[in-house]
Order: sequence, then structure tokens, then C-alpha cells
Amino acid sequence: MNKINIDNIMYTDEIILLENKSIRKIKVSGKCQIDIINSKVNELIIEADDNSSLLINYFNIINKQYSKIDIKVKNKSSVIFNHSFKVLDKYNLDIKTDFLGKESSITVNLSGLNDGAKTIVDVKGYVKKNKNNNVLDENMRFININNGTVMSNPNMYIDTSLVIANHNTAIGGVSSNELFYLMSKGLSKEESVKLICNGFLINKILSDELRIKVKEVLN
Repeated sequence: MNKINIDNIMYTDEIILLENKSIRKIKVSGKCQIDIINSKVNELIIEADDNSSLLINYFNIINKQYSKIDIKVKNKSSVIFNHSFKVLDKYNLDIKTDFLGKESSITVNLSGLNDGAKTIVDVKGYVKKNKNNNVLDENMRFININNGTVMSNPNMYIDTSLVIANHNTAIGGVSSNELFYLMSKGLSKEESVKLICNGFLINKILSDELRIKVKEVLN
């Protein structure tokens, strides 16, 4: 049976939608998916037991916020953390990943839009000695508009050679080619920028229900 413990409340559903909640801890046993939208996340601990897999799709529109997220996996487990966000003022995001066992994987996908805002991201990945055959994959993409800025500080602390660890960061503005194409179809510049940014934010959300909700919020 798949079990999801969220702030000491036990669920057995495979897919859970959390909307406008305050979340502090998520612990899973089995195969689970959690979709989170516009919920308060200041300090969040995510734990996957042995032989478990967890997919989290998390979207938020942020004014000013500090978030600290701690992801831990045990043996033969996996966590995929997809976090898309639009920042209107300032976002400090601190993510820590840690392997407590072997033959596990953690994937962190960030898609951030800074609309005249500032984002600071610190990511620390730990693979300790004798925690072998693990995979750590970090992918971070940011779009800055209206003089928005981002600072990304990735750090990996690897104490074993039997590991696969990758980090990718891409920072840019709205693609001029995409903008030209959409405007050539009759859209205004403002409409084109909005369409590109919205598509960017929902691209990594692997949940049809959450995609619909995010589109409603963005529109």
C-alpha cells in the first residue's frame, strides 16, 4: 500500500492535491504523487522510505518569501521535485538533498520567472561515503523580465566515486525568435511575452490537473 504522511496526517491515495495549505513535512512509502499550488512552504522536509518513489509538482506565485527544502531518500528510492514559480518581489530558496542509502535518485527541476524581481537560489547536494550508485540531477532554468535578476549558488559535496551527479543552470530573457514568431501571427508583444512565460512555467509540471489550475492562476 502507498502511504503518504503529510504533517502527521496519513493518506493512502496515490495522487494528492494540496492547495492553499501550510506544509512542513512529507514522508512517503510506496509510489506517490503530490501536486502543490499556492501553498505556504517555509521549511519543508521531504523523505522517501526504502523502495519508494515520489513525484512532487509545486507551483507558486511569490511576493516575498524564504523557503528551506530538505530532500532525503533511503535505499532504492527516488524523488523528483518539480518547482515552478513566478516572483514579484524577492525569493530566497535553499534546497538541500541527501542520500541516506544506496541505488537511489534525486532530481530537482526549477523553472523560475523573475518579473522585475530577485531570486537567490542555494542548492547543496550531499552524497556521503559508502552511499554508492546514487544519481543526483539538478536542472535550473530562469527567465528574467522587466529587469528581474537571479543568483544561483550550486554546491555538490561528493565523498564517493560511485555516483552520477549533474548540475545545469540556464539564465536568460524571453527568446527573441519565439517573440518574433508569435508577433508574426498577429499577437501583440505583451501577449507574446505572456504566452512564452506561461508556457515556460508549466513545461515541467507533470500533472494535467495542476497544469489547468496553474493556467487559471496565470491568466
